[in-house]
Amino acid sequence: MPSDLLLHKLFDQGLIQYPNNIAVQTSQKTLTYLELDIYSTYFAKELIKRQAKPNQLIAIVMEKGWEQVVAVLSVLKSGAAYLPIDPLESDERLAYLLKISQAEIILTQKKYERCPKWPNDKKIIPITTIPIKDRDTPIESRQKDTDLAYVLFTSGSTGIPKGVMISHQSAVNTILDINARFSINRLDKFIALSQLTFDLSVYDIFGCLAVGGALIIPDTAYVQNLQHWENLLFQDKVSVWNSVPALMDIFVDYLEQRYPCMPEHALRLVLLSGDWIPLKLPEKIRRVFGEEVTIISLGGATEASIWSILYPIKEVNPEWKSIPYGKAMKNQSFHILNKQLNPIINSEVGELFIGGLGVAKGYWQDMERTSAQFIQHPTLGRLYKTGDLGRYLVDGNIEFLGRIDSQVKIAGYRVEISAIEKYLLDFPDVEQAIVLPYSEGRHRKLAAYLTLNRHKYLIESDANLEHEQINYWQKIYDDLYKKEVSDSGNPTFHTAGWVCSTQNKVIPASHMHEWVENTAKRILNLQAESIFEIGCGTGLLLFRLSPYVKTYEAIDFSKNTIECVQEQLKDLAIKNVNLRVGEAKDIQKFNENCDLVILNSVIQYFPSINYLIEVLNQSIGKVKAKGHIFIGDIRSLTHLRAFYSTVLLEQQPHLSDEKEWKLLLDDLIEKEDELVIDADFFYAFQKINPRVSHVEILIKEGQFQNEMNGFRYDVILYVEHPINNVDELVVWRDWEIEAIDFGQLHTDLRHKETHYLAIKNIPNKRTVGLKRIANYGVDSSNISESLSSLKEQQVIARDYALDPKIFFDLAKDYNFFITAKWSSKNPVELFDVIISKSCKDYLPIFYDENKTNKSLSSYANLPLLSRINKVLISNIKVFLKAYLPWYMVPSYFAVMQQFPINANGKIDRKSLTKIFDKPFRKDIELATTPIQKKLLEIWKKILNIPTLGIHDNFMELGGTSLLAVQLIGEIYINFDVTISIQDILLNASTIAQLSLLIDSKLGNTL
Repeated sequence: MPSDLLLHKLFDQGLIQYPNNIAVQTSQKTLTYLELDIYSTYFAKELIKRQAKPNQLIAIVMEKGWEQVVAVLSVLKSGAAYLPIDPLESDERLAYLLKISQAEIILTQKKYERCPKWPNDKKIIPITTIPIKDRDTPIESRQKDTDLAYVLFTSGSTGIPKGVMISHQSAVNTILDINARFSINRLDKFIALSQLTFDLSVYDIFGCLAVGGALIIPDTAYVQNLQHWENLLFQDKVSVWNSVPALMDIFVDYLEQRYPCMPEHALRLVLLSGDWIPLKLPEKIRRVFGEEVTIISLGGATEASIWSILYPIKEVNPEWKSIPYGKAMKNQSFHILNKQLNPIINSEVGELFIGGLGVAKGYWQDMERTSAQFIQHPTLGRLYKTGDLGRYLVDGNIEFLGRIDSQVKIAGYRVEISAIEKYLLDFPDVEQAIVLPYSEGRHRKLAAYLTLNRHKYLIESDANLEHEQINYWQKIYDDLYKKEVSDSGNPTFHTAGWVCSTQNKVIPASHMHEWVENTAKRILNLQAESIFEIGCGTGLLLFRLSPYVKTYEAIDFSKNTIECVQEQLKDLAIKNVNLRVGEAKDIQKFNENCDLVILNSVIQYFPSINYLIEVLNQSIGKVKAKGHIFIGDIRSLTHLRAFYSTVLLEQQPHLSDEKEWKLLLDDLIEKEDELVIDADFFYAFQKINPRVSHVEILIKEGQFQNEMNGFRYDVILYVEHPINNVDELVVWRDWEIEAIDFGQLHTDLRHKETHYLAIKNIPNKRTVGLKRIANYGVDSSNISESLSSLKEQQVIARDYALDPKIFFDLAKDYNFFITAKWSSKNPVELFDVIISKSCKDYLPIFYDENKTNKSLSSYANLPLLSRINKVLISNIKVFLKAYLPWYMVPSYFAVMQQFPINANGKIDRKSLTKIFDKPFRKDIELATTPIQKKLLEIWKKILNIPTLGIHDNFMELGGTSLLAVQLIGEIYINFDVTISIQDILLNASTIAQLSLLIDSKLGNTL
């Protein structure tokens, strides 16, 4: 390597040979090599005017964009070294970095030029567009190759930032080695995924520009958007990918789902570093991009100039515990030393040290940490102490064995966590695994965090799992309705099991009365003479509808429920009702056809969308022409994230961290075991059943603020009806655009010429403001706002929003018909209404054709996932126990959709321990009596939590109304004692309280 080659001089090589090649490409701007040189020379001279000099730090505070590349080159040309800082850093960390770095000049983008957080004593220079003139006089080199090129601040194990100082010669050595090994050339195009604060960006910029290649920079707003990556990959013919493994893993999974047959692409080289590479990832990459793609594992440390060791991944040996670390790169060395710092030459485990040209100069202004991590070895020279463990393999490659501090002591035994992770990954259905220690009182235990491949399990076990799910709900309701009498004293108003999810309290009777009466009224408007109800439950609708029809058939899968309702029918002398025990599909066993089939507050207990489709098809087959199917109280998939946001807002009012918020929401959604359906499903279903002539989606009419009115909806399927759609007759008014006076609407409806009143995009008082709260931590546009700010905005927004109930009342006042539905523009926060004087058969079409072209399964969640998780975790435990001693089997398992990723694209292990801290307990009072011990056993099984105390609150531990119902059933089975759900919610919510209640009912005295 030339002794005087500087990092920015690599760019000159590309400039001289290919001045007109594209150097940097973004959606906003494209720069050729010549233009990039003109820009960087211009701003370098501005820095020189401000006394930039060697080994001085100049801060670059920018989001992704072409300006970053200009800034880096400008700083280096000026003779100084660059210090990248994320503009989204907290004010405190930004101030600390600027102070400790002694950076007097800040290069930034125009949008940040007048940022209020800049210290008054700093010179702010925005990188902006300049007139392109002839190339200016080049700047002579102003530094030596041993001078600083850049400083990257990393958090460090203590959380105090440490600045890694890298010289020109160190960085250049790594870049030239990689470019030579893999024939990087002018035809290559790099996708710049890494942040400037992450050292992979150094290779992205200078590895690419050294050879005349093109650097493709994603848009800031979409830098973690898979579809954006996809567009860049195919449209811009990206050939070199350089990232942490987790990003590639997510991307190939996405592409496999998108393309059964992969389109033509140019990707030829995949560089993976910065974290463990899953053993199955190379195969997935080749499956997506083809066998010819080159996959390279790289390693090292920021303290050793990007990379120091590499391993070309060809075949993955099934015996491997991990991808080999490889062999040292050119002009660099790797050493395995024992505690006495003597080299280990056999396969014994030792600590990894890095030597050679790549070793950093040290930590910026931190001699203590520099002395601790950078040592002068008597025979091997200056080395960096990595804190990692490794050993030599028989072929001379090094095997990476994890951090030294990943060894923990469990029950007196020293345990290597990476070994447990390896066994977890050996289980066929485990895709990713992280094991972390946690404290439980005086004891240390292990928690396993997993992502699982459940698709195969769903396909192979679908029928069995569906049957188990139906049996599960049947058992719950059989236990609940063991001839229990309604607390209200009214046998026709039995509302056991109806609990508010946000407050874990019984829903008030007034709310339930409104819900029942409005539903009954909506059904009576259909004017059926014969009804078949699937899942009649305790007869909430049956008792209100049967007096108005000739025949009423009903089934329910709970034998106890049917017996309870039959007794009430006998007492009330109701004779036109026929009840049978059966599940939903048993409707096909009935011979008589009817005018109306009702499935009210039932389909959420169906095991899958396919089960629902089968039931709907069978039901439609039983309905006469001009009849209806009424599906009521459907939980909305579109609103699911918003719904659980209200749960978190109520139960975790002090929550503020966006990662914690997002992952808690993700966890709640992951564990959802009820069927939740996008309303557009019913429009899509209409296309496959020709007897369905129209679909009507209806939001709830009620006045109370509760989850039923806010997040559930009703659907009416019209079977062989003559429908006259009014779409072409109606002129829609847009609430968001027009200043509509609600008082004027009364005047309009009084006018005899008014036939229709159609208004769209009305802000919904029930849910307005929830979309941004639900997407906190997901939507990058929310990143600058706190959760408390979003909650305040919601309060303000509600003052200007309207409750749909006032439109129902408006229509009623003038004897008009009304159809109200969530808006297609923003269904979470807006709604549309049509108020019509015409007959109800004149109906509008509300659906968007583009939203009904998906596969039917995509309109619903997978309620079986929760059951699959339990089955797989049970199997995984059995598997681990077969190969590992008991103390190495984790006590707690958490299944996740995906692991959280930090700003550098690495798995954020700290977030895992923050999010799933339910088992991390310190204040446990153990069970002592036989009843307490049995209850403890039951709670652990129902809540799937390994560690509980007798004073823990059932609902605070994640219990729901349905789990409380399950608990009641278990208590009855084990103690032959009947308690109510109100007992659990109000009087006996802990094991200590519950054991006393059971004991008193048994007639015992303690």
